[in-house]
Amino acid sequence: MLKYATMKRMLTTNWRRFFFAAALFCLPVFARTVGAAVNPPEGLLLARETVVSAARAVTAARFPDADRVLVDDHVLEIYEKNGTSVLWDDEYSKILTEKGRRDASSHQLMFDLNYGTSFVYRAEIIKPDGRVIAIDPEAYSRVMTEPGQMGANIYDPSNKILSFSMPGLEIDDLCHLVTCRLTTKARMPDTWADYAVFEYDAPILNLLYAVSAPPDLPIRHRVLRAPVSNTVTYAESRQPDGRTLHTWTVRDVPQMFPEPDMPPLHTQVQRLILSTVADWPTVSRWYWKLCKPALAHTTPEMQETVDRLVAGAASRDDKIRRIFKFVSQQIRYMGLTTEETAPGYEPHAVSVTFNNRYGVCRDKAALLAALLRMAGISAYPVLIHAGARMDPDVPIPFFNHAITAVDRPDGGYLLMDPTDENTRDLFPAYLCNRSYLVAKPDGETLRVSDVYPAENNLARIETDGTLDASGSLLLTSRLVLEGINDNAYRSFFVRQKPDQRRKFFEGVLKSRLAGAEVLSCAIAPEDLQDTERPLTVTVMSRVPDFPVRGSGLDLITVPWLGTALGYANFVIGQTGLKERRYPLETGITCGVEERVTLHIAEGLGDVHAVPQPVRIDRAGVAFELAQTVSGTDLTGTLRYLLKTPEFSPAAYLELKEVLQEIEAASRARPLFKAFAQTAPDLEILSDLTDTTVETPHAWTTTRTWSKRILTYAGKKNGSDLKIAFNPVWQTVEVVAATVSNLNGTVHSVSPHEINIMDAAWAGAAPRYPAGKTLVANLPGVETGSVITVTTRFTQTNACFYSHAHAFGGVEPVQGETYRLSFPKTLRPSLQTFHTEALAFRAETNDTHITLSWQAPAQPAMRTEELLPPWHFFKPTVYVSFGDWKEHARRLRRALERAGDEDRSARRHAKALVKGIREPRARLLAIRDEVLRTIRPAGPSFLDLPLEALSSPDRTLADQYGHPADRALLLAAMLDAVGFAPEILLASQDTTCHSPYAAPSREVPQLGYYHHPVVAVTCQGQRLILNEGDQYDELGASGLDGAPALTLKGRVQTVDLAPDLKNRRRDAWTIELDAQGCARITVTNWFYGTQAGPFRKRYREMLPEDFRRHHLECVGALAKSAEPASDLTVETAAYPGYLAFAATARDYATVEKGVLTLLIPEVAGALFPLRADTRDQPLFIGLNDTSELLCRIVLPEGFTRLPVAPAPMRWALPNGLGTLDYAVQTGTREDGRLEVTITRTIRRCSGGVEPHLYPALLECNRRMTHPSVRTMVAE
Repeated sequence: MLKYATMKRMLTTNWRRFFFAAALFCLPVFARTVGAAVNPPEGLLLARETVVSAARAVTAARFPDADRVLVDDHVLEIYEKNGTSVLWDDEYSKILTEKGRRDASSHQLMFDLNYGTSFVYRAEIIKPDGRVIAIDPEAYSRVMTEPGQMGANIYDPSNKILSFSMPGLEIDDLCHLVTCRLTTKARMPDTWADYAVFEYDAPILNLLYAVSAPPDLPIRHRVLRAPVSNTVTYAESRQPDGRTLHTWTVRDVPQMFPEPDMPPLHTQVQRLILSTVADWPTVSRWYWKLCKPALAHTTPEMQETVDRLVAGAASRDDKIRRIFKFVSQQIRYMGLTTEETAPGYEPHAVSVTFNNRYGVCRDKAALLAALLRMAGISAYPVLIHAGARMDPDVPIPFFNHAITAVDRPDGGYLLMDPTDENTRDLFPAYLCNRSYLVAKPDGETLRVSDVYPAENNLARIETDGTLDASGSLLLTSRLVLEGINDNAYRSFFVRQKPDQRRKFFEGVLKSRLAGAEVLSCAIAPEDLQDTERPLTVTVMSRVPDFPVRGSGLDLITVPWLGTALGYANFVIGQTGLKERRYPLETGITCGVEERVTLHIAEGLGDVHAVPQPVRIDRAGVAFELAQTVSGTDLTGTLRYLLKTPEFSPAAYLELKEVLQEIEAASRARPLFKAFAQTAPDLEILSDLTDTTVETPHAWTTTRTWSKRILTYAGKKNGSDLKIAFNPVWQTVEVVAATVSNLNGTVHSVSPHEINIMDAAWAGAAPRYPAGKTLVANLPGVETGSVITVTTRFTQTNACFYSHAHAFGGVEPVQGETYRLSFPKTLRPSLQTFHTEALAFRAETNDTHITLSWQAPAQPAMRTEELLPPWHFFKPTVYVSFGDWKEHARRLRRALERAGDEDRSARRHAKALVKGIREPRARLLAIRDEVLRTIRPAGPSFLDLPLEALSSPDRTLADQYGHPADRALLLAAMLDAVGFAPEILLASQDTTCHSPYAAPSREVPQLGYYHHPVVAVTCQGQRLILNEGDQYDELGASGLDGAPALTLKGRVQTVDLAPDLKNRRRDAWTIELDAQGCARITVTNWFYGTQAGPFRKRYREMLPEDFRRHHLECVGALAKSAEPASDLTVETAAYPGYLAFAATARDYATVEKGVLTLLIPEVAGALFPLRADTRDQPLFIGLNDTSELLCRIVLPEGFTRLPVAPAPMRWALPNGLGTLDYAVQTGTREDGRLEVTITRTIRRCSGGVEPHLYPALLECNRRMTHPSVRTMVAE
């Protein structure tokens, strides 16, 4: 991707995300050049006393919906005629809530070293009493390589994040930051542009944004969009040195409130866009000149490839498609930024991309343009913005994606995106309605890509089924996926094995049709990279016991698949708001067309009632639904089209009405009188893990492996190496890495293809030695390539060596060996499982013993979910040179050393509890202070030397720490006020199933006891602390049932009091009237670890957000639902609860005096299963209880229940728990019939062998069957 760096920085820099400013100032002596800007210009910094005085009027009472308020801010940007610039930002914001404090406690500045840098010049916390606490920017910041780019297969060490923290920040404090951004190289030479937002989700009191422009490069375009009345004034003045100072003074801007699925905020609110660029053709010509040298680097091999591709092509379009497919599918997406002229924009020479067989979007776009030109077709690189449309009146070079265009014979352009490797369309639907700019020698203007009609993005489904006398339904469904549906599913399936694809459809059918069994599943084309043919899926399935049988009436639900598989069903998000200020963005047009024909003669009686057909076409939505019975056939037709990518606020109101009508129509059911080996992606040729242990604390592991790439998915997943390490005690080396192709070409990894990236946590925790990831990108990988790699990993000063080596996996392995060498003076612990087929060998020499286990060829293991640890069913060797008692002793000594410096922590603890006598209140005061103010940051303490543990005073001062440092601080503070804390190392094995992790305990595996907690006894109750945050119920823990190691080497089990254990409890009451309208009352209780997040969410929710959330809760019940009560939230008591009531039209359907209700919540799968069959054992790791009470009050006169759920009481298979589903009916005092359903599920952890898997499926089938949630009353 190209780097839209300015916008990216805006989106992540500070709480406003964009540049703000506050009050007018002069420019008497500003720096003349960017290089001189090491200190703020004279006159920039605000007068602190004036800001503090203004901040006194900023209170939570005055701004009840704000977490923070921007009190004052000066922003000055000085740019030069070459486009370089310096930007200073002096900002004061006042903290009003806990969420505001937490958000403002850490900041990030993003920058690219190729273009400049950013730094924090000054940071201060100003207390309400006027005290100023200076924060040292050097001590509390770290620059790290941006880790998120690795997820996009981009590796650019110049892409940086500066992370900065503000320890000690509290509610009612002023947060004062002065930051600077230096731009030492313009993206587009000799131009400047920027973007500032003057409205955000917090109030702005005063703001001044100023730009100093040189006479040689004036601002040509200056546009203020979406102005808020009477909040912005503009002025300009000529300076003595000839520069022009532009100032925008912004005052008293109310906060805006983000809405679900709105376009990006910066495109909707009050915003300023500035540019010195003459026009869009200027940007077009610049990018053409930038790309031209790369396009010229062609080779004879490229020409040969073009000639081969276009040989026999029937037309110009055929040539285009063939060349497009080559670049799209044969050039893998992966980026290294090595350019010098315009890094991130400039493509590599097309010959380099062609030979390496990889590149990012700009590289692939340039290669496609070059190959098309070699075929005689005029083609150009294109800049496109994959996001909100750009402002057509202000030319700027900040695009974030590159594609290709060719001239159409009749004018205009044919756009192509070769980045997308799995699209049938040359230009994918998700890039429709986007701004793009074609790079041409003579320039081009900004355009907007066409919006495809919804009919181009359909999921077309045809289902034919037969219902037999036993109620079993046999279905054959054929799905033809077009446009975005093809692209989305093809991209998903191409990375999966065939059995995983089948499993996906098994899961979908089970979620829609209780107990559905997939008999066959065929996906065409078999080669998913054959994009000449549409993606089609043919599924044959059987649904047992399909009808809901009643007393005199039977009911069925048409087995629609489009509601689960069509992309259109996932485009429209939350619609609970009654009205909107901003558009609702779907981003795409798409739809579903479905026809279902069921032959029902043998399974159902005469038709009793059929829902009326529905036809809607307004507000950008077309919907048609019809269910008819003709002879012995039931036919359903469904057509659902979203015809616009965006709904305006006015259209949204009509959309809500349309969605309500669609929901009501979808509830209707026909009634009848009473009367069912994996192809691998790669092959491991050899794999040798060779570890030499010198001491229990130091070792070297050399791994050499060779694998053959067999499929496209194998190429995608196996073309790079990623090895995490920490240089403070580990080294990693790629000794050798080669790629051998079928044509005899051998590629070796070059130094520029090996990058060292920062661990994701590094920037947020500068106190700790930074973790790293070595990334090696393998060149020239193709299907059929053989990759051979040798790596070496060295560890020193570790707690001890431990390893669990499982042989085999989801790919076939021809040979695998684990070799362990150690001095004769050492005695490892060993356990092996299922190793009968392994060749074991022991060798000795004068000093060392060498053990090796060699596995023969192993077939690929089927990929399955919910697998137990591999020692349950695979050859596995556990080895350890550790001892839990010695480990505990070593940790105890390290913790004691680190805990010596605790005077400040102890003083702070005593000050916190001064005047508090009640022990529980004292304990809460300490716990809440630590969990609230000490930010979790850093790695596991086991990923660093024990010497890296921090003292309580250091953690308190820095206000962040990993769990061990937080535990040390918490223990020191508790000890200071009279408690007797004990630090434990807990496992996160909460299965209460001993075999699950027995080898990790018996052959000590270092990571098993890894989570430090603090145990303390208060008023006779033993409590576990150091998890969650200050909102958690005291003693609640996610570690209930987990083994824990004391620092004396003993093992105990975390056992919470019954009232602190996790549990779910819900209650619903549904009162219906004769028209099917309902009054619904919902109450949810929150226990154990659910209580904390519940309290946090609602205590931090601001009034306007709470109002909107209430509407969303109501809207989730039904599209037609309206609030019938306030939303009541109890966060002080335990358990916490929320309750609300709503009314909903047409919640039940009434046809010919028969009322049909689909009861919410009562049905649902007991186990998270998707597949129909099972090869390996299954492990269910659940220990929980859920209780649901549902009362249904029927309308007056409805006294008979032809169809109603039946009670059930089960012991779940293999000891996995119990189910109690009780149904009772009674008559209320007003004579109305009331049905009460009580469902209690208690689940326990346990393993299940494959032969018992069908029993679990049957449990799920019965609990998801429509009969569990369907009620018919007369």
